Amino acid sequence: EGVWVGVVRGGWACAVLSASNDVGVSAFLDGRIPFGGIMDTVEHTLDSCQSTEPQSLAECHHINADATRIATAYMKQTYG
Repeated sequence: EGVWVGVVRGGWACAVLSASNDVGVSAFLDGRIPFGGIMDTVEHTLDSCQSTEPQSLAECHHINADATRIATAYMKQTYG
């Protein structure tokens, strides 16, 4: 799916993809996860987030915060 996820799942998925990718890349650069862990984190977060199309900037921020929380928790559980 990669970047096409926003087209397939809807605009909310772009926010989830962006947030979880940011978390994953940061962890990779810090040496906390392997390179492949970035996509694992993104996929897990996309599969775990349930959302509707955001109707406001505040809703986008809420989706971003949820995705960041889910991605961070997944990495801690999976990679320590």
